[in-house]
Amino acid sequence: MASCYRCGKPITGSELRQRRQVYVGESFWTLYARRRQRSHRTHYGMRIVCAACAAKLDWGRGVYRSPEARLKWLLTVLGLLLLVLTGLWLVQRLWLR
Repeated sequence: MASCYRCGKPITGSELRQRRQVYVGESFWTLYARRRQRSHRTHYGMRIVCAACAAKLDWGRGVYRSPEARLKWLLTVLGLLLLVLTGLWLVQRLWLR
């Protein structure tokens, strides 16, 4: 019987096994022979996860990672800032003559 790599929950035959790229570890090494070279690597691997963990992994990767989503959030923030500044300018112009 398979189990989820992240939470350890057993995955039964009726549930769909989902494979996702999951953090599995990291490695460090130092080479003292030439100017103390150092390296740090983060390792990821395809693992079987349950539906709940797959949803969490998908949500964490997709919300702000794509360029389209970042552009949408940037334009939304700039639009709200422009709206607030326009409102402040109108208040100053109309009521504080």
